[in-house]
Amino acid sequence: MEVNHKLFDTIDEAVFVLKDKNVKWINKYSTRFFDKNQILNINFYELFNINDKIKENQILDHNSGRKFKIKYTESEDLNSEIIIMKCINDYKDDKVKLHCLEKVVESIDNGIVLSDLDGKIVLYNKWQEYLDDNKKEEVLGKKLWEVYDYGHEHKSEHQMVYKTRTPIKDAYKVFSHRYAHYSTYPIELEDDVVGVFSVSTNEKILQDLLLETIEIKRQIVNRNIENTKKYDNKNGTRYEFSSIVGGEKIRNLITLSQKIALLESNILIIGETGTGKEVFAQSIHNYGKNKNEPFIPINCAAIPENLLESILFGTVKGSYTGAADTAGLFEEAGRGTIFLDELNSMPISMQTKLLRVIQERRTTRIGSSKMYNIECRIVTAINEEPKVLINDNRLRQDLFYRISSLTIKIPPLRERKEDIELLTKFYISKYNIRLDKSIEGINEDVLKVLKKHNWPGNVRELEHIIENLFIACEDNKKIIDLDCLTEYIRYELNLNNNENEDVYINKTKVEDYFNIDLHEDTKEDLSLTEILNNIERKIIVNVLEENNWNISKSSKQLNIIRQSLIYRIKKLDIAK
Repeated sequence: MEVNHKLFDTIDEAVFVLKDKNVKWINKYSTRFFDKNQILNINFYELFNINDKIKENQILDHNSGRKFKIKYTESEDLNSEIIIMKCINDYKDDKVKLHCLEKVVESIDNGIVLSDLDGKIVLYNKWQEYLDDNKKEEVLGKKLWEVYDYGHEHKSEHQMVYKTRTPIKDAYKVFSHRYAHYSTYPIELEDDVVGVFSVSTNEKILQDLLLETIEIKRQIVNRNIENTKKYDNKNGTRYEFSSIVGGEKIRNLITLSQKIALLESNILIIGETGTGKEVFAQSIHNYGKNKNEPFIPINCAAIPENLLESILFGTVKGSYTGAADTAGLFEEAGRGTIFLDELNSMPISMQTKLLRVIQERRTTRIGSSKMYNIECRIVTAINEEPKVLINDNRLRQDLFYRISSLTIKIPPLRERKEDIELLTKFYISKYNIRLDKSIEGINEDVLKVLKKHNWPGNVRELEHIIENLFIACEDNKKIIDLDCLTEYIRYELNLNNNENEDVYINKTKVEDYFNIDLHEDTKEDLSLTEILNNIERKIIVNVLEENNWNISKSSKQLNIIRQSLIYRIKKLDIAK
């Protein structure tokens, strides 16, 4: 049998040439595992304890502990053989080394994601699956900004690190309501960047222990009626987590907020008007490490644009007529918290200045060239969905990404009506003291009415209704009943005083008289309520269609607030 020794010496697999089952020649790769002087003329079958004929893909065990897989075997006669095999546990082999490293990456309790120069994900371990709530097979090969919904590659930290070669260390990020500490590094080879990877530290155990401690502390706090009194804390707050009342959704949100309180990144709170955004903001501040520092709130909707900049950043004497040396709220906050409520009401021009301040963490007073550092935590709140605000050009997208490192979304009261009974009991205790009454509770009929209402004003509206029910109830009453529902309260709750005795009107006559189509094919006679609802539905649909179903523009045209229009759309079952 002729053997091309030079050819076999070039391959990275072990080649054995046998004559009468004895080893007559081995290639250079084989000498990594065998001493040539000790193996020549040794029976190959005895060397590997082979009893039968050798087959392809057969695994051979050597007494050194190494395992070899037969890749190829050829026999020209009964006495001559060429055997090619691969060591499957050789760490020096690139494939084996890669396999081992991938197993290590999969087994560690830290999230790892690796991207190539095109931004495509090429490695993604199990812990990262947990953090992102994704499946590996769904993200591998996809670009980072597609998986993480960045929208564009320039917003990808991996692409930033790839271009600058500067790592991002000790950052925090939210992963499906879980928070992780992470760092991102470039991988350089021969003075070129070949990839970028992030390592997200598993802090779950530490967070769980801290949360358990916080929860024990929260349970110890006195939850009686004294909690209804306003706090006069020196830091400018009056609410703590123990002040918050609610069911499972709110309790879960408190747990999430307690996690956030332990971190230092900026926070965005999303919630409709009246859901309690500032209550959560104050509670988070009071559980942070800087809880003794000031908490400074500002409602961006209540300050005129020409004053907002000076209030936030301060002024120097002479910068404009009447200006004095005044510190801005960012200075006054020190290492505490500044709470920017209703940020979506801030003019875009002012949002641009705020973005610069957040990015650089420093600014100047108006009229001054001297910079000062921003040391406070920035908590912002918006009362509409971010995507809607961005699409309507009422919130800068780049500002949104800067302020939303950590995000809390407070559900409206209509999505957690199980809280109505708990909140009602809480406000009954509060107003018994405030109004010097002895109301013991609320009957089922009134509770049903409250649960039926959609609460566009949320918790704030519920408190307003309970207060009015207290005032309407006679002094000797112990239980709030339907008799306490005044005309005003019925109006606020959208109740008909004589709902069961509504007037019915001929549909055809109404259509002819008003020249409208009521879209009711099943009934000839309609109640007054049905007619009014149908007219209202038709008006709203027409305005929505005129404005291409833009809620903000439609609400302005109808001269009602956005939340009221959303409430009416849901109430009237209007769909695009």
